[in-house]
This record gives sequence, structure tokens and C-alpha cells, in this order.
Amino acid sequence: MFDCTLNHGDTCYSAVHLKHPLATLTIIGSNKGLFGVRFGKLPLVGLARDASPIQTAVQQILCYLDGKPITQHIQIDLASATPFQKEVWKITQTIPFGETRSYAWVASQLGNPKKARAIGQAMSANPIPIVIPCHRVIASDGSLGGFSAGLKWKQILLDHESRH
Repeated sequence: MFDCTLNHGDTCYSAVHLKHPLATLTIIGSNKGLFGVRFGKLPLVGLARDASPIQTAVQQILCYLDGKPITQHIQIDLASATPFQKEVWKITQTIPFGETRSYAWVASQLGNPKKARAIGQAMSANPIPIVIPCHRVIASDGSLGGFSAGLKWKQILLDHESRH
């Protein structure tokens, strides 16, 4: 466990700001793993400023920002996710760095090609973009679709991966 000021039940949260030329991120962790990745420098009110519980996640996200794929297992805390969301995000994590797949492809991997719209809803609820690379899921016609951090960031991440 680590010391912090925000507790919810048996979960304790901390956060750090990560500054990189590509993006400034707020990385949020819990004593159960990586809990959130947010674009921008968000206030850390009530959160411990301690990266030690999520050190591997921070290091791997820095590697990603430097143009390398995430290669180490990162413990993640998806306690608030539904079983369907967890299943969708697990499939999304199999999409290789620098490649994209369609919402329909993800639905077919689930064994239900009619779930493409539900896939989009699960993607919009992804609390850990980059680590769960929902930016790699696009519409069947090649358009970007949506992204919880905005289409600008989705395009930036896709361009970043295509350059490396």
C-alpha cells in the first residue's frame, strides 16, 4: 500500500503529471494498478503525488511517447468497468502498435458482428487510453470514428505511431 489522502473503500489513489513534447498527461493509479490516463495537466486535489505504485505504467507510457510500443505488462485497475467493456478492451490491446482495426473487426472478435455500436460505446468509456489503445479502432470506411479525448488526439496518436 502507499500513503494517500483519497480513499474509497479499500482503494487508495495517487497521481502524477507526465510532461513530454508529444503530450502532457495525468497518470492516475490505485493500489490495484493503473486507473486512468488523462490528456492534459489535471488538478491533483486530494490525490497523493506518488508515482511509485504505477512506476512501470509511467515508464511504459514514456516509452510509447518516445515512439516505442508498450512491451511490459502493466497492472490495471478496471474495477468500475463492466464485463463487456473489459472484454472489448482486452481485444483492443491485441491490435499491434502502428496498426488499426475497425469497430466491426472488434465486434467479430467478440463473435457478434452486430455489436459495432456497442464497441464504440465501450471505447468511449476507456479510462486508460494509450495503454488500452482505443485510438487504433476506426470506422470501417476508414474515418476516425470517435475518441474520448477528442479526434485531434486520436489523429495525433495514430500519426505518432505511423512515424515510428
